[in-house]
Amino acid sequence: MEQAIQIDSRYLKEGDATRIPPAYELARSYLSDNRIKEAIELFNQTIQVAEQHLRSQHPNRIALQDGLGRALLANGQTKEALDIFEQIAKVERSSLASDHPVKLASLHILGTAYNQNGQTKEAIAIFEDILSISSVDEDHPNRLDTQMALSVSYIADGKIEKAIALLEKTSTIQERVFDEAHPSRLMTQTELANAYGKMGDFSKAIDILEKVVALQELNLDEGHPIRLAAQYALALAYLNAGQTSTSIALLEEVVRLEDLAVDDNEHQRAVSKHALGRAYLSEGQVKPAIALFEEAIDALSLTAPESHPDLLATKHELGRSLVMDGHLSKAIAIFEEVVKVQSTSLDATHPDQLASKRMLGLAYLENHRIQEATDILTEIVNIEKAILDEANPGLLASRQGLARCYLANGQVQAAITLLEDVDRIKSSLLPADHLDVLRTKQQLAAAYLKQNHAKEAITILTDISASYPQENHPSRLAARHELSLAYIKDGQAEEGIKILEDVVKNQTHLDEGHPNRLASQ
Repeated sequence: MEQAIQIDSRYLKEGDATRIPPAYELARSYLSDNRIKEAIELFNQTIQVAEQHLRSQHPNRIALQDGLGRALLANGQTKEALDIFEQIAKVERSSLASDHPVKLASLHILGTAYNQNGQTKEAIAIFEDILSISSVDEDHPNRLDTQMALSVSYIADGKIEKAIALLEKTSTIQERVFDEAHPSRLMTQTELANAYGKMGDFSKAIDILEKVVALQELNLDEGHPIRLAAQYALALAYLNAGQTSTSIALLEEVVRLEDLAVDDNEHQRAVSKHALGRAYLSEGQVKPAIALFEEAIDALSLTAPESHPDLLATKHELGRSLVMDGHLSKAIAIFEEVVKVQSTSLDATHPDQLASKRMLGLAYLENHRIQEATDILTEIVNIEKAILDEANPGLLASRQGLARCYLANGQVQAAITLLEDVDRIKSSLLPADHLDVLRTKQQLAAAYLKQNHAKEAITILTDISASYPQENHPSRLAARHELSLAYIKDGQAEEGIKILEDVVKNQTHLDEGHPNRLASQ
């Protein structure tokens, strides 16, 4: 078919309408085969011909626009895709009955685009509307798919309990109609595990995903993309639960198998390397993480536009790792670039946009640009407080960052008040040895120390120093550094010096000019 359409491409250019159906089918095949750019090019070319011959409401013309929108969405061009899907919905609003299956399918993909663009409330409204309008049975695949999409939107909007309730309902129905290894059933289980993880119930999330992976391992070859995707999800669950070593081992295996695959899906390989880099970073292996992020960015830059979420997310992580490695100017340049691109492709309230601005603010803070950091983080906190629940991880991270700005500004009591509240919320959701909990307590101890509450700081810092997995983990070394200062401030200079000497000994893996190494020396 591809040879035929290549031969007939000249007829498309000449406006031959008979070539529209085979061109449409080939473009869909490109999309299914992840040949996104070729799909976009052929959809655009075919749409130009369709516009000459078909009215705007013609099903074939709408199908072409829908295909182009899906290709753009897959390519990370979310706003362009959204414009197309909104136009389709407008046309079908006047031409099809409210419960027409084609119209409901168009609304479904519009909701998906809203969700990808960070407009979760609009997505929720659409999916809830579809479920209320549709007359299909509760076990119909379309209804189950919409319930799944609505659950994903609930998770993105911080409505985790509603997501879990809907996913459990969907899972119960699927148990009646599908085998336990059916892809749709396993996908629901994967999203349910994700929701439990968001609630801080990591053991339940991991238990579900381990069962999903076990089923995939029974039914699929070790290099099968679906099996690798399940292992990838499990590795992320281990990472979020603080089981970093287990996560790294699984991600290294996923990356190894993907590198052996004969397909040309460089994009997925880059995404897996991104995740492995995150895991390395969590374990304090900063330089290996930087190498992986740079490798992933090189691969993604060949196929994805500069606004693609995966490319921007990897640049975000590279910037974060450069901050940890002491290369602040490079990190700031990356974050400024990411924020600039996202400002043209995402809404101001999109979680990715807010996360990048947050990291830019924190990089400014590390670079002693305190007022700029405070302004950015204050703005983000105000936005997030208006749209997110208090337990949302993004809001908690922003409030913690703002507390650091207050400390740098000398507003110690304001910082303590903020950090105590963040610590209360995190400690109610996460295990005591979770890295996020430890880092919050570490900053709270530093704030207590600034108020000369040395004994409280010593108690906290001693506890958390023992909780880090590696002696040379950057966060552990930072905690030990603070602990030495607490002992010195408490009049126990000999113990403080002893700890500092140990910190300096364990920082030899850092560059000689690294700010943390210089501070300890």
